[in-house]
Amino acid sequence: MKITKTFIIILLFIVFNIKYSYSQEKNRELRVNFSNFVSIGINTIDIKNFDKILIKNNYLPFSENTFFIGTGNRGVVDKLILGGEGNFSIEKKNINNFNNHINYLTSSTNIIGNIGYIFYEKNNLAIYPLLGIGLSRLSFDFIKNESIGKIDNILKNPDRGSRIENYGLILDIGLEGGYLIPIGKSENKKGGIAIGSRFGYILTLYQTGLRFRDFNIEEVPDISFNGFYIKFLAGFTGSIIPTLIDLL
Repeated sequence: MKITKTFIIILLFIVFNIKYSYSQEKNRELRVNFSNFVSIGINTIDIKNFDKILIKNNYLPFSENTFFIGTGNRGVVDKLILGGEGNFSIEKKNINNFNNHINYLTSSTNIIGNIGYIFYEKNNLAIYPLLGIGLSRLSFDFIKNESIGKIDNILKNPDRGSRIENYGLILDIGLEGGYLIPIGKSENKKGGIAIGSRFGYILTLYQTGLRFRDFNIEEVPDISFNGFYIKFLAGFTGSIIPTLIDLL
């Protein structure tokens, strides 16, 4: 798939530049830097037209607001920020007693490579815009609300459920602020805990449309990953072991 190959090339380019830049800068200043971080937040996805189809067929609709968790790695070279992250939605489930089915929003996932620039920095506080490009996946499952039983029952009844999916190429535009809580004491070993938040918007550049496995679905409703998000981040920057030893 051309999109996947392009994205892999972009990620490899980012990783190479981070390693090269760090090798060239031995005495760089420690900045507000989520070298390794986790995040949690909420985002919106444009599925209102899909929800109308669900209601028409006696299914319960999904909310357009989705909670997600994420993780990533980031490097700061002077004021330039390079990195990548992955975000994964927390599964949603609707039990529909009317037609004895359960519909899941099983996945709203994206993998993004980021680039940014610190335009404000004072003490341990930094603010910077981030621009990212990556891949997204949105999938829904529809199954009968019944006991599954043994593996033999599944193999004898393969038509119990269906999964439909939508893939896309997305652009992530965000503004982030971070604050560093220093831990280490000496200049060459210091590290710290970084906390921050980001507000942004995801724009769909390309999407496949809803598909059932490798088959196209006719008359599919408009659906996209477009929407605002807010997330909160926490991580550690610097070398953990030398920093902890430095505290002794």
